[in-house]
Amino acid sequence: MKKWVTLILAGGQSRRMGTSKTFIPHKEKIMIEYLVSISQKVSEYTMIISNENDKSKLKDLLTSYKNITILQDDPQFKGFGPLAGLYTGMKHCKADWYFVLANDMPDINIPYLNGLRQCTATHSQYEVIIPSHHERIHPLAGAYRNVKNELYSYLSSGNKKMTSFIDSLSSYYIQESEWSEWTNRQEPFFNMNTLSDLIEWQKRKEDD
Repeated sequence: MKKWVTLILAGGQSRRMGTSKTFIPHKEKIMIEYLVSISQKVSEYTMIISNENDKSKLKDLLTSYKNITILQDDPQFKGFGPLAGLYTGMKHCKADWYFVLANDMPDINIPYLNGLRQCTATHSQYEVIIPSHHERIHPLAGAYRNVKNELYSYLSSGNKKMTSFIDSLSSYYIQESEWSEWTNRQEPFFNMNTLSDLIEWQKRKEDD
């Protein structure tokens, strides 16, 4: 069993963005390359849960990276959203802890992930450790123990809502006063759902 594995959830269809978020340019790379490159500095293994359209292209693009697997959602739970990706990753690669990241978070960085890992050592009694900001939690920028069995039961009942699943576990919500000490990013979990989100992020980088 590995100590740390990173799960990058890239199985969405990016309908609101209009183009695959996985391949958005980022720091002379693309989003997925950026996330893989930092994940490999903080974890032993990286798993990408992709959609069918992007899977073969990802395999070609990421041939130079080691300790990486690209999968699609387990067929039993295809269409169940991010929780299906979590289940698939945890089923195929056992670990003590998983970094769980969305593929559209350009400000996730190594200091944030290192802080998150330290937080799991401090709060090891919890199953889920995720950040909170403006009274909103960010489940796809957190750390999870292997809750594969709990996920299977939850998804088998036809449930797919992520916040309800997290509520059913022992969860620690990291407040801004804590996570802001780890990184200089104002919102390390900022995500780009639409073209306007992408434009907002690009403008903020220009103003920095």
